[in-house]
Amino acid sequence: MTVPRTEWSASPARATFGTLPVDLLWPGMAACLGAVDALDAPLRAEERPGTDGMAPVRWREYVAGRTAARRAIVRLTGRETAVPRRADRSPGWPAGLCGSLSHTRSYAVAVVAHLDDYAAIGVDLETDAGVDRDLWDQIFTETEKQFLRNSPPAVGPQAANLLFSAKEAYFKCLPRSLQRRAEAFDFHHLEISIDFATRRIAGSVAPGSDLPERSGRFTHFDGHWITLFSDRAGPRFPLGPSRPAAGSIEPLFNESDRSLGRAHLRNKQNQDIS
Repeated sequence: MTVPRTEWSASPARATFGTLPVDLLWPGMAACLGAVDALDAPLRAEERPGTDGMAPVRWREYVAGRTAARRAIVRLTGRETAVPRRADRSPGWPAGLCGSLSHTRSYAVAVVAHLDDYAAIGVDLETDAGVDRDLWDQIFTETEKQFLRNSPPAVGPQAANLLFSAKEAYFKCLPRSLQRRAEAFDFHHLEISIDFATRRIAGSVAPGSDLPERSGRFTHFDGHWITLFSDRAGPRFPLGPSRPAAGSIEPLFNESDRSLGRAHLRNKQNQDIS
């Protein structure tokens, strides 16, 4: 299936974005990915509380995220349902569903599934422009930093944002009962393993933690990473190889994908949870 540049959808498991194959979703999931400027359907009344005073850029991103969420729900259930914002700013998914959404200034993505199939989903969308080195100690483990330092100069910055995105998606994938406990953990307490050959990722936490291991998938398109973790109600997805040889990430990139500016992680302020 060839998908328009402004929007990608898939249910259950395979689609393409331009010429890039996307093996991101598991069976039973539905998703919507589109350009922020194209995802501009009016908000439902239930989605408006808490939006007064939003800056124009933030408003566009919020509208795009809610539009993507409602379209993903339609693809899963056949019905459009509002996705209000909870008191903690997380999306309020309809009864019987779980989901996750994320956005940058350019794109928004939402993934949903039935709770009978998945207990939780975590998706994150980030540009591939790199993570400032003065933030590495706050975000990455020693193993991750060594991997980034050993990567070719053209690869390291993009890989850093993949690791960061995977950590964001992991924490979103935790059940709400564990999310408060996870807030006591810094990003460097979570280590991400990457298998570039199969585009799989895995998250493991520091010894002694009761937070669960998670397995996920990732893809790259138009200067962005999308990472996705799930907590399957059935058997866990097997963990893949822990780390690739330096340079094996390079085939994922086209020269045209290197055009976006640096990611401003300091100013993120949890915007993509809402």
